Amino acid sequence: MVVLYGSGGYPAALDIQIRYEELGLAPVELADYRNFAHGRHVGLQRRASHAAVLALITPEVEAIAERTLRTVPSAIRIVRIRTTTPGVAGSLQLLAAAMQTPTLRAAAQNLALSKPPVPAFGRELYHLPFKRLFPTPEDNPVTRKARAIGTTSSDALPLVRVAYDRWRLWVGRQRFTTIVLDYDGTCVDTTARYELPRAEIRDALLQLLQNGLQLAFASGRGSSLYTALQAWVPEHLRSQVQLGLHNGAWEQALDAPLTPPKDESAWVQEVCASLAAFVELGAIVVRQGHQQVGVEPAGNGASVAAARSIVNSVVELLDAPVQVVSSGHSVDVVAADSGKAPFLRKLQQRSGAALAVGDQGAPGGNDFALLTATKLSVSVDRCSPALDRCWPLGRSGQRGPDALLDVVGMLHTSNGVTRLVPPKVKNGT
Repeated sequence: MVVLYGSGGYPAALDIQIRYEELGLAPVELADYRNFAHGRHVGLQRRASHAAVLALITPEVEAIAERTLRTVPSAIRIVRIRTTTPGVAGSLQLLAAAMQTPTLRAAAQNLALSKPPVPAFGRELYHLPFKRLFPTPEDNPVTRKARAIGTTSSDALPLVRVAYDRWRLWVGRQRFTTIVLDYDGTCVDTTARYELPRAEIRDALLQLLQNGLQLAFASGRGSSLYTALQAWVPEHLRSQVQLGLHNGAWEQALDAPLTPPKDESAWVQEVCASLAAFVELGAIVVRQGHQQVGVEPAGNGASVAAARSIVNSVVELLDAPVQVVSSGHSVDVVAADSGKAPFLRKLQQRSGAALAVGDQGAPGGNDFALLTATKLSVSVDRCSPALDRCWPLGRSGQRGPDALLDVVGMLHTSNGVTRLVPPKVKNGT
């Protein structure tokens, strides 16, 4: 059977192929209408007596579909599955219909679709210890830093390992009283950024406060972060929490009333006006703040990288004192003299050494400046190539909040003194 599809039909076509092939109902080949002529007609003609064409038809491809099917010889059976609904809704209708296609053929073969017989070797395959049998690449601070540098050669890794050991020993001797944390992507998953941190994350951070540490959150968010923290940080601990909202441009104490900046920077209106055409096109969504312009991708398939490309193209033409930084979900335009690094330096002047933790530490990321401003810095995801700071910690495969939990577990507090003790990395581990 050849399954023909076009715009919106691929999910249904793939579903048919998987069901028929996995159940052994019939061999299935997929073809876009535009590729049908590339040799598939030869095989169909040779097997005409026991071949079929299943055509998935949406409004977008109806003309090409019908013209194509009129060329198929009458000896070859043709089945049409059609939707009159365009777009994603039509694609879903085709998918729902495709799920029903194996029913008659399975019944003719006395096969129960809901409970197909599983052969003994299938059960054996299912229980193979693949993690032991399939070699996986190393994933530790050294290999992650090497990938950020752009090399994982056997000659380079020992040198990166030496740099990590040097930093690990240095950082283990440093004392600090404050931890500066990014929020989205670090304390909460980017996809769950509108929810509170998971219970284990909240408990871990509250324990740090109870141990006497100061916490500061440097985030691209505005008042929403203040509201979120008020929801889970007890009142008696709020005096130990400082906020650097709008990527550090707006300083706010958690135990004080919310006080937004009064004056809007002149460049904010200029940047928003320059982005207006892209908003009208439906390419981006713009959030205007007092000291920041936030831009998120909009539309199907839009990406943060595409949004950043738009922002960069606009900002480059403006004579505005701004910088552009990216997070896992948005692009922010902030003043050139503000940001998370100046916020960190102010905290250091007031409270001494601070540990900086973020997830977007690579160049261009909204934590790059923060994690570059001090050697006492850790990434829970992307890191910079620098060998004396911004080391990615966390167990193999752990990123974001999961890696943050690992980092918290590396903190040792004794007699009011807190240190970070990163793990050793040995050859092959």
